[in-house]
Amino acid sequence: MGPSGAGGGLNTITAFWKALWKLSIPVKIKLFMWRACNNFLPTNLCLANRKVPVNPICPLCKCSEELTLHALRACRILKPARLLRLLVKVTWYDGISHFFDFMIVCFFHLNSMELGLLCVVLWRNWYIRNAYVHGCPIAVGLDSFE
Repeated sequence: MGPSGAGGGLNTITAFWKALWKLSIPVKIKLFMWRACNNFLPTNLCLANRKVPVNPICPLCKCSEELTLHALRACRILKPARLLRLLVKVTWYDGISHFFDFMIVCFFHLNSMELGLLCVVLWRNWYIRNAYVHGCPIAVGLDSFE
């Protein structure tokens, strides 16, 4: 499982996973969310921690280590692309440093449709990030990052 500091005992964690698997979103996005919540995405920091010779700093904003939470939610470069207006309902806690804890907070504040939309937007952010990192020109708006 992931960290459970944001309000969650085993019942909360179990309820979150059940809700995630029941969402009306593609399976590939559900699997992506499972990987993100368990810190299995190959962010630069994760790769560096596994002794891959990469700079752990975010390749987009170059301001912070690329934690999963940073890569999907906090990077200032991706924020305009996020369309996360639904997160107005989510109280942001400065103490959250793990993506799974962020998702648990979202789970408490968003309905099923909003949670599904959030998952799709986060998946899209990862897609945009990867397109930029790998030099793929298909990501919208990335040419303005240079």
